[in-house]
Amino acid sequence: MPRPELIALLTCDASATDPHGKITLYGLFDLVWGTSFPLRHSQLTVLLKCRFTEAGEAQVLLERPDGEQLLALAPIRAQAAGNVQLVFQLSNVEFPMPGVYHFRLVSGGVEVARVPLEVRTRQ
Repeated sequence: MPRPELIALLTCDASATDPHGKITLYGLFDLVWGTSFPLRHSQLTVLLKCRFTEAGEAQVLLERPDGEQLLALAPIRAQAAGNVQLVFQLSNVEFPMPGVYHFRLVSGGVEVARVPLEVRTRQ
């Protein structure tokens, strides 16, 4: 079974979509700073763009530094071959510990891609 190809997975503070479907991202980041843990991030937006070669399904999971799953985003469904672009607005994401978290694109139980998000302690 063909797997989707990751084109982009970006994290930012917020996004806006115009009437024509064009998306503007605000405050891109790949590093989160905190003074104490668990750290609650009030607003986190994820932009995902992937290419399917045929109809299929995938999902983005956020994995903690210890390998445990922190959260799962809504499933991604493609009705036919082509690009799929989605924006996920997440509120109050709680990072239990500092370290490197990973957004994982998974299809059919197989990891297709992984994108790091570092969470550090600020002194």
